Amino acid sequence: MLGNIRWKWKQGKIKTIYLLALAVFFVGAYIWRPSFGQNNQTTGQKAAAAVEKAKPAGVEKHEEFHAFAPLRSDKYTKMEQVGLWVVLIIAVLGLLTR
Repeated sequence: MLGNIRWKWKQGKIKTIYLLALAVFFVGAYIWRPSFGQNNQTTGQKAAAAVEKAKPAGVEKHEEFHAFAPLRSDKYTKMEQVGLWVVLIIAVLGLLTR
């Protein structure tokens, strides 16, 4: 029995069925999961929307650019900062290696 499955796996029939099952699963999850979302705004979101509406036209908030701010800012948790450093190091190593 196991040899028959291995032979069909190499032949590609089971791979195709497996990939189709994964595709159906992810399409179903993509459609099903947002149905649990709520469109109700919290009090803070309503207040922020009211402030945005009250601004004069053409007035936008401009923030100054700081290079590598997510890596040095206190706005982010230590875990996020460590993750960003690890990703940066991996990216540089990937560029340096062939």
